[in-house]
Amino acid sequence: MLDRTAATPEREGAPEARLEKAEGEARLIARARSGEAAAFEEIVRVHSDAVFRVVAGHLGSSEAEDASQEVFLQVHRGLRAFEGRSLLSTWIFRIATNVALKRLRRKRRRPSSRSIEEGEAVAADGPAPEAGLDSSELRAVLLRALDRLPEEQRAVVVLRGIEGLPFEEVARVLGIVRPTAESRMARAKEKLRSLLRPWISPEARDQG
Repeated sequence: MLDRTAATPEREGAPEARLEKAEGEARLIARARSGEAAAFEEIVRVHSDAVFRVVAGHLGSSEAEDASQEVFLQVHRGLRAFEGRSLLSTWIFRIATNVALKRLRRKRRRPSSRSIEEGEAVAADGPAPEAGLDSSELRAVLLRALDRLPEEQRAVVVLRGIEGLPFEEVARVLGIVRPTAESRMARAKEKLRSLLRPWISPEARDQG
């Protein structure tokens, strides 16, 4: 769906693996806090693609580079205050989600030259459902559909559906419990299925 490398399969993460990862991150964070530029560059290198996918899932690819820079600026500023109560990746995903949603709110507050009703939103200014869609047109259709979701559902879809995080990690990022994350995802899928129905093949509808 997005321009960076596709998300990896679901990563449940055994407790031992999480502990090992946390210990490695703690050493890297300590180096970055001491002023070692290479350590922070490593943090950016490890997390940049995932951050791009998350912010692009909310904002589209055109704004994602600028938003990603804002995310890592906040990471750099906040690194000394990071207490290690979560994995570094969880904290960075949280910052990325907050940056993207704040930008979305600002965009929505801007005066619009016209009002689009919900039922028209996905199709507006887009290709006809019967037309074959290339990848860029498909991304545009999906982003317009995502834009119709409430923020709390959209955040789950981006983290789970685009980035491929397990529900436990989605819940940690958003500060909710797993059943809430699963419920929001279920409601979002129902909404998206309705919005995207004109573009979904009959075979896919039967499977859904």
